[in-house]
Amino acid sequence: PKDRQLMMLKLADAIEATLDALAAHAQWKDTLDLARVGGFGISQGGETLMLMGGAALTTTVFQDSKKVLHDTRLAAAVGYIPFFGLSWLPSFGEDQQGVVGVTLPYLAIGGTADPLAELERIEQAVRLLGGTSSVIAFPGLEDELEPAYPGDIFTWTIVFLDSRLKRDVAATAKLQRMTAVAGGVGEERRIDYTAPLP
Repeated sequence: PKDRQLMMLKLADAIEATLDALAAHAQWKDTLDLARVGGFGISQGGETLMLMGGAALTTTVFQDSKKVLHDTRLAAAVGYIPFFGLSWLPSFGEDQQGVVGVTLPYLAIGGTADPLAELERIEQAVRLLGGTSSVIAFPGLEDELEPAYPGDIFTWTIVFLDSRLKRDVAATAKLQRMTAVAGGVGEERRIDYTAPLP
């Protein structure tokens, strides 16, 4: 776990350093809204975004966990096949308890046949979140990106980020009604909680 812990810390630190660099750069600091950043991460990138949102990282084989970062500039995140650990070593402490109290709006998109980014681990963590949270399950999807899926993935992502980042009332209403993308691959919305807009 020590090597993996170090790698995850470096990934989170690298994203935070990138946001710092953009905030200090003359070309971007007045152009980007760095107080409300949306993130999209694949596999360990999805896990890294959860850590940036304040989740506690598993630090020992006994499933002890420790909060490593909380960058409030990250205002919403989407994880595609996010790696949230394995049954014997979850990413966020025992029974994913390291996400309790995390209010980062999070959309997880996983596959029912994924042996690595297990849907059960994803759902276990997302159920404990304190803010807007959803899990979308694609039937038969393994740990990959198939040509049939990007349209559905981007539709869910854009509606979710428009709702949470732009605070778009129409996007929020759409997010609350969506169960699948019309004409898509037949995904299923397994967890669905949309917090009221401020």
